[in-house]
Amino acid sequence: MIEEGRLKALKIGRDYVISPDALDGITRQPAGRPPKAKPENLLPTNGTTTRTITDAAKKDGKK
Repeated sequence: MIEEGRLKALKIGRDYVISPDALDGITRQPAGRPPKAKPENLLPTNGTTTRTITDAAKKDGKK
């Protein structure tokens, strides 16, 4: 960003000094890959139905 001219800095030796005021307009992007898109439909498409854990527990007589 300094080399591109988007961030003002003063070079002293091999280091750069950046004022806090210069950082006010900077936004940081999260590191790493962007998250994968989630599928819209997670239910089975073959006509079967799903049941929750509580439904299964009720059928088995458990709470």
